[in-house]
Amino acid sequence: SQVRQQGNDKSYTLCWPKDWLPQDCPFIRVLGVDYESRLSDWFPTCSEKLRVKSLGEKSAIVLDQLMRCGIGQRPTVWVAHSMGGLLVKKILTEALSSCDYQAHRIALNTRAVVFLSTPHFGCPLAKINDVLGYLLLPSTEVEELRNNTRILTDLHERFNDLLQEVNVKIVTFTETKSTRIATLGMDLHIVPPEFSYFEVGDLFEMPCDHACVAKPRNRLSFIYQTVLNLIKSVEEDEETVALPCSRRDSRDSY
Repeated sequence: SQVRQQGNDKSYTLCWPKDWLPQDCPFIRVLGVDYESRLSDWFPTCSEKLRVKSLGEKSAIVLDQLMRCGIGQRPTVWVAHSMGGLLVKKILTEALSSCDYQAHRIALNTRAVVFLSTPHFGCPLAKINDVLGYLLLPSTEVEELRNNTRILTDLHERFNDLLQEVNVKIVTFTETKSTRIATLGMDLHIVPPEFSYFEVGDLFEMPCDHACVAKPRNRLSFIYQTVLNLIKSVEEDEETVALPCSRRDSRDSY
């Protein structure tokens, strides 16, 4: 989520959710999830222990971390980029079916998900090894991203089932530009729109590459303002629901 501006631009930030959202929504809690993700396991130090975990393994680890942080006790809005969107879908579907009450609440208290170039149906980049096999050894997660693998289609079906049970707002941003891959000396459209479309909610095609779609230039950018307005709408909805209870409690006290 790094944003870089030249000159003395005060919008400079290394993490816009952490730096901007608390200024515009002072009563929210912002948490970031850091997880390992790379296109290739082709490194001299690569060993089985260091290899990227599968989506299922990652989701189990992150779900446990979220429960220990108390996530699920309050309404939650998820903002996820690329593989992070698949991770969110996996976490929420596992949480909904979990017998653990705390995990179950994470799914039930989810109010919105923002997908930023999430490869719901795979991505062409996952096939790059077919052409450049001598350069890249695909990591576990890239293998999972091959177009419409059973893993992705099953996950998408389960997430759509979740949307039938839990009222979740969906906002999708897609990239329309290629990304320069310096190590390969080529431009690649990492997640074309047709791979990141979601059939529910609002959809926006952005003139961004895969990296920039998750890096709004400043607090006036369309992406940031859309995320901000979504969070504020969730806050307003929660206040509206809570208001009658407050009034009833007030009357009962007399």
